[in-house]
Amino acid sequence: MSWILDVPLVPVSQNSKDWRQWWTKHEITQEWARAVFVLAKEAKIPALNGAELEALIYFPDRRRRDLDNFFAPLWKGAQDGLVDAGVFPDDNSAVVRPGVPTFALDKAYPHTEITIIPR
Repeated sequence: MSWILDVPLVPVSQNSKDWRQWWTKHEITQEWARAVFVLAKEAKIPALNGAELEALIYFPDRRRRDLDNFFAPLWKGAQDGLVDAGVFPDDNSAVVRPGVPTFALDKAYPHTEITIIPR
């Protein structure tokens, strides 16, 4: 069994986070953590000893984007939220293996789908 969380956020690219002050970066990460926490609790995902994570990011336009600019901003907050929700005991690489996100287009509803696949 796997779970898909429909997060109503699109990650902020690492390039645009670089110029921000540390507090703003922290707020962005916390927003992701809160959203994923709530969705994981609503989905009643049980405690898992390990999982693979996949992400499909739906952007509102077809601009070219570099995958590496979205990897850390996406997964830091998402993994923190899953740990806070009790899905994982820790977010180290022995427990959680985040995959490279893929991109798609949704002009009407930009969002991110995170799939949790237990191992």
